[in-house]
Amino acid sequence: MPVHTEHHLYPSIPFHSLPDAHTAMRARPGVPQRGDNRWQVGFVRTLRPLAAGRRPPEPSNSAT
Repeated sequence: MPVHTEHHLYPSIPFHSLPDAHTAMRARPGVPQRGDNRWQVGFVRTLRPLAAGRRPPEPSNSAT
């Protein structure tokens, strides 16, 4: 699903225009590119303990 992110970020864009939105977003500096999954990893690390009924770990202050 190459335009899945665009679909969720901009639900008002018609499906046939999502490839153009994808191209425009990739061309902008500061837009996460493929392989930048730090946010997703942190999100999963938070959700897993919650799903198991435990507290999530405290966020670290390191900029890794």
